[in-house]
Amino acid sequence: MRMRKKKNLAPRMEACGAYLIRDPFALRGRWRELMPEARELRVELGCGKGRFTHGTAAAEPDVLFIAIEMVPDAMVVAMERCVNDGLTNVFFV
Repeated sequence: MRMRKKKNLAPRMEACGAYLIRDPFALRGRWRELMPEARELRVELGCGKGRFTHGTAAAEPDVLFIAIEMVPDAMVVAMERCVNDGLTNVFFV
């Protein structure tokens, strides 16, 4: 199913800027620096609107999650979920 375009996508993405990794190549081999106390690092490919990512990150606050999504309209929904609940262990690419 095709994702609808989100209104005000750019300002919404900017509001969640602390969760967005703008240059993932700069963190190559150093992802743990985002959360040094994390017991584990997990990568989710294709996080979509982030229901699974949000639920898992909330249940396991000591795990660092890197969520990768190609569709910005879906990723902004996932980012807003995490921002609204104050999760600090999730980052988006």
